[in-house]
Amino acid sequence: MRINIDIHDKLMSEALKLTGLKTKREAVHAGLEMLVKMARQQQIRTARGKLVNRKQLIQEIEQLPEPFLDEIQDFVGFVKAKIARARMDTALASESSLKKDWLSAQEDAAWHDL
Repeated sequence: MRINIDIHDKLMSEALKLTGLKTKREAVHAGLEMLVKMARQQQIRTARGKLVNRKQLIQEIEQLPEPFLDEIQDFVGFVKAKIARARMDTALASESSLKKDWLSAQEDAAWHDL
């Protein structure tokens, strides 16, 4: 985006000198990046007190109209299925890596009399 802006000369000179940036454009861009970064950090600090815990979530659900509870139940089912799939993937990966040790005649003999 092209824009004409009036910037204090001494402030720009000091910014270029302190940062080692070569152009005014670089200084403005760096300044905007820093401003955005600081604003995001402030949002994170503000949100820290708003992290949801189980009690808060239950309170929110209790305030929902009845017709929306089906959607909540569907979402809970989706999350549970996602967790189960992740566990199954881990189990399958473990099985294939341990197969060479477990699936042997020697291992079968060791377990035969237990």
